[in-house]
Amino acid sequence: MRAKHAKIPPFLAALAFLSCALSASFAADKTVTETALAPSKPPLETLLKPKTLTRATEDLDVVVNSGWEGIDGFEYTGAMVVRAPIKHARKTITDYAVYPKMSPAIRKFDYDARTKIIEMVAEAGGYLVRSWVKVDDRYWDELNYEIVRGDMKGFKVKTSLWDKGSRTMLVMQGHLPSAKNIFPKALQFIAIPLSEMVLGVASRNFRSYIEGEYNKLKTAR
Repeated sequence: MRAKHAKIPPFLAALAFLSCALSASFAADKTVTETALAPSKPPLETLLKPKTLTRATEDLDVVVNSGWEGIDGFEYTGAMVVRAPIKHARKTITDYAVYPKMSPAIRKFDYDARTKIIEMVAEAGGYLVRSWVKVDDRYWDELNYEIVRGDMKGFKVKTSLWDKGSRTMLVMQGHLPSAKNIFPKALQFIAIPLSEMVLGVASRNFRSYIEGEYNKLKTAR
């Protein structure tokens, strides 16, 4: 059956694809160096609760917490440790050609260096999800994205990184205003647990890919 384009994309198809793709889209600007640190990035301990921080850093869990924000907004925070140095993680995922390898749902992931806009297309659950994302990649340790056109317009994701030597700590923060107007009413009351499950699975797949590529590199040395 031919996939149909979702004017209002279904929760499971859109959120998993867009959130994971945005959090994974490290800076395509290769002129950014390790000295270009975000001046206003808060300490890691202020972004995560002590229990969440312990689960992510010591137990190596992928932790996702989401909820409704204000009247109808949706927000989430995800945290995980990637067992690869930050230089390798950035180098691996700067190559946008690898994204279809991370997820079979990704059909197109084109980055325009002139406009700093990514065109993303995915097919999931019988629906097509298409969005244009503005990239702010001026900093080495903080990346910001905003969907400026297409499905889930207004969705913003901030990815913060901490260099932990042989590992990289990632915290992803997403916010979608007027989310209850986008998600089907039948899903609203279960949207929070579903989002945590879907984002958790997507984040684990992303981490596995990065770590797998790093392990191949070490074996080849």
